[in-house]
Amino acid sequence: MSGLIEFLECHMIARDLRRGRVDAVDRLFELLAKPLYHYALSVTRNAGDAEEVVQDVFLEMVRDPDRLGRVDDLKAYLYRAVRNTALNRRQRGNREIPSAEILFEASAGDLPTEDRLALEQALDCLSDEQREVVVLKTWHGLAFRDIAELLQISPNTAASRYRYALEHMRTALGGNVHA
Repeated sequence: MSGLIEFLECHMIARDLRRGRVDAVDRLFELLAKPLYHYALSVTRNAGDAEEVVQDVFLEMVRDPDRLGRVDDLKAYLYRAVRNTALNRRQRGNREIPSAEILFEASAGDLPTEDRLALEQALDCLSDEQREVVVLKTWHGLAFRDIAELLQISPNTAASRYRYALEHMRTALGGNVHA
């Protein structure tokens, strides 16, 4: 779906939610649950936690739809809510973090197994901060200014984390990564 169409759809859903149309949550869930889940997965690194994070965020919207009256960008708000909820869950959970294999659940299925394993290992070499920027940039197509707003860092910091992550991955993959 194009970014403009998704933006307009989110805007119309937010309008409907502010008008008390709770059925709009179903449309929003259908539109954004999968990308939000994959983002939560990149933060929690646990499939069960990621599912619960997304469910918690959507339940909170149903419980308090008036809060959306102050939201200008619903998609950005949801990504921020998922991030905050996921970070809180990760801090409370103290779970062992599995390999990056979990990030490829639906997004890299068409890669040859050898390439997929190499990419998973390269992602595992990144810091959490670098991995998060790479996931937001490559899997979710966010611009550095959007990533910066979501992570509450400067756009230059987001771009630097991405650049350093690519350098680390390039080294881990033997120089075969292109931006």
